[in-house]
Amino acid sequence: MSEITPNLVNTTAAGRVPAPSQSVVRAAEASEHTRAPQKRSDQVELSDRARLLSKLRETPEVRQDLVDRVRAEIDSGEYLTSDKLDAATDNVLSDLNAFG
Repeated sequence: MSEITPNLVNTTAAGRVPAPSQSVVRAAEASEHTRAPQKRSDQVELSDRARLLSKLRETPEVRQDLVDRVRAEIDSGEYLTSDKLDAATDNVLSDLNAFG
């Protein structure tokens, strides 16, 4: 290749690129200050463990006295559930129908 492309950059006699003029530097600085600020957003990623701990903190305190009483009633058969109440109601209705 015998062709040499011309140098399009202004250089000094020593082959160095001259420093930009003060007006060019000021214009560049001014454009940096007048640019609209870029919107940045922070992100937070929570692990499954952190989510669980957060939910646990939101749960109400355990009323241990109530838990103990209900457990004792269940163990003794005295705890009334909706199933027990439904069965008792059905028995009363069938007794009433037998007399009616």
